[in-house]
Amino acid sequence: MNSGYCTGLTRNYGIMVSNASKKILIPWPRSHKDGHLFEIPRKLLDWLPQYEYFRGVTKSIIELLNLILLRSFTSKDGIVSTTELIEATEGQLTRAAIQQRLRAAVQIGLFTQQSVRFEEGLAGKTMLHQFVNPSQLISMLGSASLQSEKTKVMAKQKRSKALAQNYVNKQLLNEHGLGTPPMMPDEKDQILISPTSWAGIIDQALAPPRTKKNYQKSMVAISGTKAIIETRSSKSIMTVDDLMTLFALFTLTVQYHDHHLPNYELQIQKVGNKTPVYITDILSLRGKKDSGPARDSIRESINRIEFTDFQLHELTGRWLSKNMPEGFKSDRFRFIARTITASEEAPREGDDGEIRIKPNLYILVWEPSFFEELMTRDYFFLFPPEILRQHALVFQLYSLFRSRLSRRLEDSLTLTDLNQKIARNIEWRRFSNDLIRELRKLAKQKTQSEDIFTVNLWGYHMIVHQLDNDKKHPDYRLDIRCNVDEVIKFSRAKTFNEGKRSLAPTIPNPLRNEIMPKQNLDQLSEIINGEFEPIQQKEKRGGRLGRRVKLRKYLVEINADELTITLSKYTSPEAMKRSITALSAMTGHPPVTITEECQGYMNKLDWLRVNGEIMSYETLSRTIEFYNAQQNSGHLSIERLISSLAVRKKVCRKVYDGYLDSSVLAVLDEVASSG
Repeated sequence: MNSGYCTGLTRNYGIMVSNASKKILIPWPRSHKDGHLFEIPRKLLDWLPQYEYFRGVTKSIIELLNLILLRSFTSKDGIVSTTELIEATEGQLTRAAIQQRLRAAVQIGLFTQQSVRFEEGLAGKTMLHQFVNPSQLISMLGSASLQSEKTKVMAKQKRSKALAQNYVNKQLLNEHGLGTPPMMPDEKDQILISPTSWAGIIDQALAPPRTKKNYQKSMVAISGTKAIIETRSSKSIMTVDDLMTLFALFTLTVQYHDHHLPNYELQIQKVGNKTPVYITDILSLRGKKDSGPARDSIRESINRIEFTDFQLHELTGRWLSKNMPEGFKSDRFRFIARTITASEEAPREGDDGEIRIKPNLYILVWEPSFFEELMTRDYFFLFPPEILRQHALVFQLYSLFRSRLSRRLEDSLTLTDLNQKIARNIEWRRFSNDLIRELRKLAKQKTQSEDIFTVNLWGYHMIVHQLDNDKKHPDYRLDIRCNVDEVIKFSRAKTFNEGKRSLAPTIPNPLRNEIMPKQNLDQLSEIINGEFEPIQQKEKRGGRLGRRVKLRKYLVEINADELTITLSKYTSPEAMKRSITALSAMTGHPPVTITEECQGYMNKLDWLRVNGEIMSYETLSRTIEFYNAQQNSGHLSIERLISSLAVRKKVCRKVYDGYLDSSVLAVLDEVASSG
């Protein structure tokens, strides 16, 4: 930068060059918080149309230049900052998008960069960007930098590739007898669907963000029972971000088949385990701008989902399949069996041979058992669509709240607790910094201070308090209050009733009558095979609650997805009534039917006995009251106490005799902490 130009800058804008450091001094109140700076020349209005003729200048770069020009009209010091551009677009243009366009513009030669220093505070990597006169640019780069007929032909070829891709996509759909995926609904009508509420289980078995692992062994907690999930992949195992993509795939699968229901009913098309999905639709649900890197990211994500499989072991050696998706009943389970793309069928063009078109249309073939689950279950869980546009930790936090606050409306957790519950494989410093940063983004500015701020996480209202102010990376306490009406509203649930308020928002499955479950098909095939033999009526399995029920000697557990209802001989009539109301609301069956079924299970249960004598409710109640009065952290319930005494005869005898010594209390501590 020559000295004459520097003098001009000093006179007009108050910007000075420090000869000692060779950095431009930017006066207060500018600081590093403004981000990168743009110096506005007087002739910028004349220069802008000329920039369009340079090769590599895209529409997005022109949009950035026009935005800088527009902001310059209100600038008092002749400078525009990236922070001002973000505020002007109300966050629609992100800092990352500006940086990406800026790097491209600097590479073309539209800007020169100068290091800066501020009157107050450090400058970091902040740079001052100065526009280059187009006449000087052409003399430096030569005429080859301008768009020629050849570059226009190349642009035309690029458009023809896109047309070729559309042609190939149509061929692929026709070949597999599939219809075109529907248009994405408006944002207000968009819903996000999950067939089950196990996000908080699966995410414990996934790889940390931005890591490549092909094997992982994780201990997880399912309905208070410890289990181990082994995660394997021949490439890289899924991350939590891939789980968010998986939720998008669930939604697009149901949207596609729901859209083509009339064709299925008229038998123009067959309901098959093939679902076409556009990458652009996944990006739309994930809230990501369509770009080459973003598409590549989704392709890699689908690849990881396809090649990751899970193996679930209960520590006692039994399978926990009834608490998991239907597919987990197999020894090894994966979500997607395979994907079909059109990349191998790309057309040839020009002398260079085959054009490799990266697939933008995937045909998903779900694992058969899981596809049946999608097609035949009675209802789906609804989530706020906005949750897929957030950081993975925010997605996990929301999933945790959905399960923890299904039976209570208030809770309190520290950040240390959360680190262990949702991201124990992420280092504490990174976990706390990332989560607090993302929560502050969601908080309103008026409610924020250094030590405390409030956030509404789509119906879960949090007050976040800073603890340990003297530490470099302090802990935080989250006080959470659930507003049930807001949770339902943000999830786009159309209807609800009082019974459903303690459960997650749901929607009836529009596809549930279109294919027959495998169990029914097997039964029909047996009837057909035995056509000339007397048909014996099989004993009715399940009842209305079906595979949700796990019957034990002293307890019956009914897995109601977002919560587990446990009944025993000791269950009070009031608790029984509450459980029946919740199950009726969730399944849609009348309370009378549910009551009969639950009563049938209760009749099969036994009392806790010591030498043939029944353990009284009063004895159990006194034990629980005594223990809970001594403890501040753990909480003991009657269900946990019964399940522990059932397998500990000596402890059961001591409780029966009222002899609560240290060995009994140690067992009760273990039972209370395991929940």
